[in-house]
Amino acid sequence: MDFNHIVIVTAIILIVVDFFIPSDFPTFIAYVLIAFLVSWNLEVPFLYKILIALISWFALVIFHFTIWKNVFQKIVNQYLAPTKHVDGPERLVGATGKLRYVENSWFIQIDGDLWPCEVMSDMLEGREVQVKGFQDGIIKIK
Repeated sequence: MDFNHIVIVTAIILIVVDFFIPSDFPTFIAYVLIAFLVSWNLEVPFLYKILIALISWFALVIFHFTIWKNVFQKIVNQYLAPTKHVDGPERLVGATGKLRYVENSWFIQIDGDLWPCEVMSDMLEGREVQVKGFQDGIIKIK
């Protein structure tokens, strides 16, 4: 394999790896490799190669956030890697926890972690509640 093929295969491997881990970092490295390869194979002066690589990378990043995140990643999450990591309070929706009153504030304790929750009229310390959502870092409970 020549240099171009090695870079292309490496970029493809990084994109496939990104299907199974919760970070976009491997895909962005793949985009850098692809942008480099595009500019490397053009017969233009060096400064133009840098400019073309930057434009190519920005185009790939725009593609990533407009098409990749909205279409391909949803398909991958549904069929290929359905247990993809979910960050923060999103993972708590549907979970149950106990109400805790700490330093004049109400929290819900889930798996040993305290999360700020909305204040309701009938709150009792230790009462089990279910997470129904979140907004602005505050857990909504029922």
